[in-house]
Amino acid sequence: LLRCIAGHLTGYSSGLFIIGVVGIILTRIVSINSIIGALLVVLAVMLFNPGNIWHLVTVIILAALIIIRHHENIGRLLKGTENKLDFQKIRF
Repeated sequence: LLRCIAGHLTGYSSGLFIIGVVGIILTRIVSINSIIGALLVVLAVMLFNPGNIWHLVTVIILAALIIIRHHENIGRLLKGTENKLDFQKIRF
């Protein structure tokens, strides 16, 4: 099952990665882009692999766990106090 999921997610990952990078550049908020990315994976599975119910159930559970894990970030987002990336401090 994990091999099947990993194979399908590899196909989605390049597009989702680009969306994530653009989202982080535009908003500078990593947490909102993590949540959006989790939801986009669910959408991608629904669109591109609709017949595999186990794959869909798995990504829904993982997306729910990601959203639950970000509950504190969601609260800060709603208050407008979520930390933003400072690109000046990032060194490669």
